[in-house]
Amino acid sequence: MKDIVVLFVIISLVELIIPKGNMKKYVDFIIGIIIVFTVISPFTKLINFDINLDEKIETFSNDITMKEDVVSTQNEQIEEIFKTNLSSEIKKIVKENSYYKVKDIYISTKPDDQNLLLIEYINIILDTDKQSKDSEIKIEKINLGNESIPVSSSANDFEELKNLIIDYLQIDEERLIISVKKGEERYGRNN
Repeated sequence: MKDIVVLFVIISLVELIIPKGNMKKYVDFIIGIIIVFTVISPFTKLINFDINLDEKIETFSNDITMKEDVVSTQNEQIEEIFKTNLSSEIKKIVKENSYYKVKDIYISTKPDDQNLLLIEYINIILDTDKQSKDSEIKIEKINLGNESIPVSSSANDFEELKNLIIDYLQIDEERLIISVKKGEERYGRNN
């Protein structure tokens, strides 16, 4: 814009100085060409901007792709941390509330609409703690005077453990699979 104003001031001065006659036609022609180039020059800069615009669009799309990869990696890490923490909590519940020890835990999750992890199922493989099992004395009831107090059996202990895990995790009973491995034998207990 500044160039055009300066150009018109110079043209006005040249027209005042140049006499009328044959020379005026040539001066007007040259001034016209200068005006055309001055008016066209901003458009040539705009064409160069279009080339830069393509580069900017490509850079932006690459950034978006990279961000999607980062988000995907973060989601995988979040899922792994969730499963690790959940496994630790289950092991703690089993250790504190039974003579079993956790041999393996398989956790399957899936994201919901809001990208929160939902538990599809949990498969817990328990092993009997040999030291506790070998030294265990089976007591079915305790007599105190006239009262007799029943003591829970291992099946009841197993059900109590299962219910503790279900209550802690707030999941449906169908989503929890627990099996006990004694030596090389494996007994499944589900639901």
